[in-house]
Amino acid sequence: MPTRARGVVTIASVWSRRRGGLEQRERRLAYLLLAPTVVGLVAVLAYPTVQTILWSFQHYVLTDPTQRNYTVANYQQIWHDPVFWAALRFTLLYTVLSVIGQTVVGLGVALMANREFRGRSLFRAALLFPWMMPTVITAVVWRFMYNPSYGLFDGVFQKLGLPHQFVWLGTPTLAIFALLMLAVWKVNSFAALVFLAGLQSIPSEVYEAADVDGATVWQRFYRVTLPMLRPTLLVVLVLRTVEALQAFDIIYGLTLGGPGNSTQNLPLYLYDQAIQGLNFGYGSAMGVILAVMIGAFAILYLRILYRPEAIG
Repeated sequence: MPTRARGVVTIASVWSRRRGGLEQRERRLAYLLLAPTVVGLVAVLAYPTVQTILWSFQHYVLTDPTQRNYTVANYQQIWHDPVFWAALRFTLLYTVLSVIGQTVVGLGVALMANREFRGRSLFRAALLFPWMMPTVITAVVWRFMYNPSYGLFDGVFQKLGLPHQFVWLGTPTLAIFALLMLAVWKVNSFAALVFLAGLQSIPSEVYEAADVDGATVWQRFYRVTLPMLRPTLLVVLVLRTVEALQAFDIIYGLTLGGPGNSTQNLPLYLYDQAIQGLNFGYGSAMGVILAVMIGAFAILYLRILYRPEAIG
């Protein structure tokens, strides 16, 4: 081999070894920097999770000092608890309807905010208002708005000559409808902001090519916008579903789970059993079931919507 060629090979091999050593050092440094965060997450998340699972198999009632044996009695009690099944049905109903409403309305608002018009900056800033308001305070304000005597909604209906004096929060069907209206109004702004970011990441050349092909507005939306928004849609659905399954403050502030138990979901029932009833074992069992439900929804969304080629 010529001397020059041997020199080139030697330099390349030395550079390769140095580069490999540098990458290893950078990798070790990255692990070292991540270690405190990982330890913190394990301490904050892993221990409570394991403890909750252990409690779910124990007779753990603060007012009953009997032996805390490891059994499946809590899960057997859940299986025969009609209040739990009613709360589970409402949890699923609220999750499906609120997530659909928040996603559809949020996407519509994002499409509006993505258009060119006077006052667009002010409109985008106003999107933050419902989302940044504290949920409990917002729910209490809406509870006054739903009052049949002096509430805003019945007052507007009266001014328009429409039927009014609806007992919004005193009738199960109306209470569910009122709760869903609040949930969609409160959270659609978050979905709109995420969708707006996704819309702005779509290259304009794609729409120009669709216009050249003679695509209509609906075809552009269905064949260009929605496929390009698939990763964004996955993020919105997962985050909103997790939040809806764990909804507590919005329901507690508006209806307290009433009338009766018509708007009581699993988190409210868990709170009633574990915090007010001091039955930590039974509440932990419901918490484990709720966590499994959240994981099942997340896996379902990933299997339906996740496409690695769409992200890459």
